[in-house]
Amino acid sequence: MLIKALLTNMARAAWIFSLLTQSLALFGAGWCLMKLNRRASPPLRSGILLTLMALLFLLPIGLIVFKTERASLYKFPISSYWEDKSVTSDYQRRALDVKESAQAGTRSQSLQEATTASSAGNTGSADLTNINPIIVILNAFGLIWLSGFLFFIARLFYGMAFLSGFKSSLVRVWNRGFEEIFNSVQKAFPKTTLPALYLSPAINSPMTIGIFRPRIVLPQSLYQTLSPAEFESILIHETAHVHHLDHLSGILQRLVAALYWWNPLAYALSSDFSVVREHVSDNYAIHNSGAYRYAKCLVTLAQKTNLIARLPAAIGMATPHLSLEDRVKNIVSRERVLKTKLRKPAIFAFAVSVVFLAFLLGRYGWTLAAEENKRKVFPLPAGITPLSMAVEEGRIYITEQEGQAEKLNSSIVIYSLKDFSVLKKFGQSGKGTGEFLYGPWEFDVLNGSIWAKDGRKINVFSRDGVFQKEIPFPPQIMFMEYPLLPVGQNYVTFPIDRADLDRGILRFFGRVYDPEFRLIKQFYDETPFLGPPPPPPPPGKKDGIKIEKVVRPEEDYLVLPDCIDFGVAENKIFVGDTRKGFHFSVFDDRGNELYAIDKDYEKLEVPKAFNERAKKRIEARAKFFKDEACFKPREYYPAFMGFKIADGKIYVATYAEKNDFQELIVMNLKGDILKRAFVFPFHPSSETLYNSFFRLRKRFDIRDDKIYYLAENKTIGVNEVRILEIR
Repeated sequence: MLIKALLTNMARAAWIFSLLTQSLALFGAGWCLMKLNRRASPPLRSGILLTLMALLFLLPIGLIVFKTERASLYKFPISSYWEDKSVTSDYQRRALDVKESAQAGTRSQSLQEATTASSAGNTGSADLTNINPIIVILNAFGLIWLSGFLFFIARLFYGMAFLSGFKSSLVRVWNRGFEEIFNSVQKAFPKTTLPALYLSPAINSPMTIGIFRPRIVLPQSLYQTLSPAEFESILIHETAHVHHLDHLSGILQRLVAALYWWNPLAYALSSDFSVVREHVSDNYAIHNSGAYRYAKCLVTLAQKTNLIARLPAAIGMATPHLSLEDRVKNIVSRERVLKTKLRKPAIFAFAVSVVFLAFLLGRYGWTLAAEENKRKVFPLPAGITPLSMAVEEGRIYITEQEGQAEKLNSSIVIYSLKDFSVLKKFGQSGKGTGEFLYGPWEFDVLNGSIWAKDGRKINVFSRDGVFQKEIPFPPQIMFMEYPLLPVGQNYVTFPIDRADLDRGILRFFGRVYDPEFRLIKQFYDETPFLGPPPPPPPPGKKDGIKIEKVVRPEEDYLVLPDCIDFGVAENKIFVGDTRKGFHFSVFDDRGNELYAIDKDYEKLEVPKAFNERAKKRIEARAKFFKDEACFKPREYYPAFMGFKIADGKIYVATYAEKNDFQELIVMNLKGDILKRAFVFPFHPSSETLYNSFFRLRKRFDIRDDKIYYLAENKTIGVNEVRILEIR
């Protein structure tokens, strides 16, 4: 559980992404700047690199301190829980109620873990199926990054501890013969206290150690052979390092190298920083001794000893990143810039740049975005099976079924969207007025009324659950997947032809009826069957009709058949038909065609694995029904999966998928595309054949650019209402 939480945490991945991208940008900018300023003075190059090191060191701190929104370089359409205190506390309360009523054991433990994760605002760990793999990769990279950083920091602190013990073995010396040299060096650095001189038999190179009490340490063997000119060169060079606080900047350099150990540019810029520090110290020695004399001293010292300090946090006479040959050539070059200091305005400008850029990088910059699919979650009571739902004006209406077998009871419950409290529960199973004999399997909230379909009738309730009227169906009309909807003063639906049903064939027709259920017009003919066909009747005679053996046409078992559905808005009928592509026909309230909506779309190929799994399920179904089934795989997905109309908009779900979410296209009623985003939470599966949208559409609704849908939380074993914002 801990590893999963670490690898799927969206907030941590976003922080790693911000640090990664912004540090790469800083390194790239610094590298380019150093290449463009190759002929600049060593102090200027040193100031630029010191500013860069300070920014890279402050960057992680700034990203932690500044919690404000940053620009989204990459948007992740993933699900994450809203950090809403009222919702979180309500979720805890209801989840704990489930825990008390659930069986003891692992389920209770899982419930507690899931509740804790939700309470903490864990973005995504409660539902791993919606986690983008890039988030897992970023978090895994972050763990490797942290491991490397801790390793290099441990090495640095070990070296510092070793150096502390090394100081206790040093022997301080004072030679009156070198007193004149010390006075000369003091004149070169009038405001700097000269470091004390120490000897050590354990080293083989001159160096400076210490931050607050710096010391120049010489190898004991070298001290006995030094000439006055060599001794003066060592003192000038090492005192220059102390004067410029190079020990502090060296520790900063090592911290940055440890923090960004994975980046080759970190080593390149770190070596540049070491080189320009040596150039600045060399300039002091050149001013004091002259270029040729100082170059000769360096060559002589290199023959006697090693100029590179090998102790951690120590500064020697040279750096491994610059060869002695190149260094001598640079010292005697006439093009060399011999500046040793930056002017105060330049120092002030660098300091202001560090503060200002650190603020900008911390507050602004790049990050991941998980805002598109943030979701709000409401748990439903234990033991309740939600069948369908609808949303209207701050309320959620849910058809709930409880009990088992013959004791099943169905009702509609009204919940408040504000705190998900129960406002009212109405309806029950039965044959009486306002009761449900077979349902309500599906209902719609239309014009402030609840239209609940129940077998041979529709019960109409007010938005508060008060029974208003009953609409019976004529015997010859059967309603399967499609609802009966009011349009103007009439009704529209896609009923089943009963005569064809007796022959084992299903055909749908778009029909408009008047208030007395008299047919006004049949406006959309010969719509093929869209659901799993019933078993064919046995050969023989029924009601005087001779029935031959039925052989199914391939279209009956077509995987992911074309979507033909309808909706009503502004007294118009909208019929979507993917047999014609991305096509919608629009009719008035009497079935007369007004206009059509046609859009270009990209064909998406159906994976072969999908068709293979579907074929096996269809063959198993055919054996169960003793039917002669045909199988027709589909090469391309239909233009869209389905649609809903709400708030004067058409919401069309397509088969285009990204990060486990389907594309949702939002259009106005004229067909103009307003927005499109990968936010639709259902995607096609071979486990649910024959255009699963017909079954799924009962389990979600869209209002105010939000998707409300029913889902099962398998972690704690309860059903939930989830809300996704369409952004």
